[in-house]
Amino acid sequence: MVVKNFQLGPLGTNCYLCIVNSEVWVIDPGFEGEKIVSYCQNNNLAIEGIILTHYHWDHVLGIPPIIEMNPKIPLYVHKNDSNSIGGEKNLLLSRLALAVDSSLQDRFIKMWEALPKASVLLQDGDFIKKCDFKVIHTPGHSSGSICLYNAKSGILFSGDTLFHSSIGRVDLPGGDAKAILPSIKSKLMVLPSETVVYPGHGEPTTIGNEAKNNPYLI
Repeated sequence: MVVKNFQLGPLGTNCYLCIVNSEVWVIDPGFEGEKIVSYCQNNNLAIEGIILTHYHWDHVLGIPPIIEMNPKIPLYVHKNDSNSIGGEKNLLLSRLALAVDSSLQDRFIKMWEALPKASVLLQDGDFIKKCDFKVIHTPGHSSGSICLYNAKSGILFSGDTLFHSSIGRVDLPGGDAKAILPSIKSKLMVLPSETVVYPGHGEPTTIGNEAKNNPYLI
């Protein structure tokens, strides 16, 4: 598996393209989805699916250009977050985003309207065979936050659950301060120490590095 990273939008959200042969799995297309489409078209890559680590606006607003290219591309979301995106739920999601950053209204208003509902609902322990991802449910940042672990490649996509020397915020709707550390310690820190962690924001790290140096975990 080859991992291509795009930092997209005003919050520098990490969008990852996981390339297996000529197929691509898109993780968290936050903003500027046309860049993802252009890259795939220019490199003769077919998008097989979009997987969200959670439903927050800075991880989803790049979805519409991808779906517009091919409406049959499936959208994978944990079942606990699936009722927070798509249809009338987009209005609530936009209100949440605007409460944090009012500049989003004019820049991305069309994107809110075009966000689709999830087509595949995930739960803890699911395995997405084509890309060898195990779904690890890690509530805390949102109730449906997940991490994606590929044991063969030794990589973990941690969304906004675990960062380099930090953890995800828990003060947004669906956040749970009592859940995030147990999620990380019981489900992520048990992975091999050499596992490379690709977070939703910031630079990559490893499980071993976070076990030794993350101030929230030591």
